Amino acid sequence: MRPPSRADAMVGLAAIGFSVVYLVSDAIEVAQGDFSTLRLCLTYAGEAAIPLFVLGLYAAQRPRIGRLGLFGAIAYAYSYVFFTATVVYALAAGTRNYPALVKVFGASMTVHGLIMLVGGLAFGLAVVRAGVLPRWTGVCLMVGVVLVAAASGLPNVGRALAETVPATAFIGMGFALLNERRTFRAQITSMTLPAAKPRLDGASTDDAYVDLYWLPLGAGGRSVRWNGRIFEALVSHHERRPVRDLYHSALEVGVDGRPYVIEMGPAWGTDIGDRDVACEGAVGSRWLGRSRYFRYQVRSWRNGVIPDIGEAVDSPHRLTTDSDQVHELLELVPHFPTEIWGRDELHTGDMWNSNSLTAWLLSSIGLRMDDIRPPAGGRAPGWTAGLVVARRRPLLHPRSPAVRSG
Repeated sequence: MRPPSRADAMVGLAAIGFSVVYLVSDAIEVAQGDFSTLRLCLTYAGEAAIPLFVLGLYAAQRPRIGRLGLFGAIAYAYSYVFFTATVVYALAAGTRNYPALVKVFGASMTVHGLIMLVGGLAFGLAVVRAGVLPRWTGVCLMVGVVLVAAASGLPNVGRALAETVPATAFIGMGFALLNERRTFRAQITSMTLPAAKPRLDGASTDDAYVDLYWLPLGAGGRSVRWNGRIFEALVSHHERRPVRDLYHSALEVGVDGRPYVIEMGPAWGTDIGDRDVACEGAVGSRWLGRSRYFRYQVRSWRNGVIPDIGEAVDSPHRLTTDSDQVHELLELVPHFPTEIWGRDELHTGDMWNSNSLTAWLLSSIGLRMDDIRPPAGGRAPGWTAGLVVARRRPLLHPRSPAVRSG
C-alpha cells in the first residue's frame, strides 16, 4: 500500500544489471569451453547479487505477494548463496569446468538445485497471483527454473540457453519496477486538477445530470462473457464465496443540453475522433502499450452512444442534477490516472479497469459512494481501486469528501 520508492528503483536496476552480467558469464563459458578467471568472476558477481535483488523484488510486492512469495524468495535466495560459494571454491581451487565442480560437491549440488527449483516455482506463482509486477515475468521464472533443473546434465550451450529464461524474468521485473516509479512520479507532478468552481449547495438545472449504467460483462460478445465467467469462477473459488454476475459501468453526462458518454474502451476498432479521447493507458504492460492494440482510451464522447445499452441492468441511475458537480466531472476526465489496465500498480487490492474510471470520477466530485452499487447479486471488479485512489489523494481532488469535511 505504498508508492514506488527509490529502493525499488535500485532493486530494479540490480535485477537488470546483474542478470545481464550472469548471461555474459554464460556466453564466455560457451565460447571458451571451460572455466576461466574472468568467467568465474563475472559469475560470482551475478550470483552473489541474486539473493539481494530477489528479496528486494519480494519487498517491492508486499503485501500482495503474501507468504508464498516470502517462502519462495528465501528459498531461491538461499540456493544462490550456496551456488555463489561453489564459485568461490572454483576460483580458489582452479576447477576446470562445471562437471568437475559437480563432482566435488555431489549430492549438495543436487539438493540445492531442488531448493532453487521449489523456491523459483513458489516465487513465480506468487508474482502471478499478486499482479503487482507483470504476470508474464512470474510465468517466465517458473518455466525457467524447470528448464535450468532439467538442463543441469547438458553441455554448456544447453545450460546457458536454459539460464536465459529466468534471467529474462528478472530483467522484466526490473524494468517493471523502474517504469512503475517513473510513471507514479509523472502522475503526481502532473495531476494539478482544475480549481473547484464556487457553488451553491442544491443548485441544479434540468439540463445537467449524471446517469450511471450497469452492463453485464461481455454484453454483445460471447468471448468476453465466457472469459469473464471463467475468471469469476476461479476468483469465487479462491475467496470461498458464491459466483456473482460481473458488471462494467459507463456514464452519460448532460451539460447545457449536450449529452456526453464517459467510458473506457480499446484504442482500436472505433470511429471516435481524437477530440473525444481524453487520455490513454496501456493494457497488461507498458511495453505492450506501445502498440495501439494494447492500449485503452478514456473517452468524453459528445453525442456518443454506450455500446449494448439495451442490455443494461437496472439502469440508468440518475446520480445528480447538480450543474457544478456535472461540470466538474467532465473537467476531471482528462486527469484520470492512466494505470495499466488489469493490474494493481497502486496496490489497492483490486485491478484497474473501466469500473475504476467510473468510481474515481464519482468519488472525486463528492457523491455518496456507499449508495452506489452494482445490481443485486453482482459485483464490479476495479470499482474498489477507483475509490481507494480517489480517497488516497484528497489534496489533488479539491471537492473530494475528505477535503470538504475539513
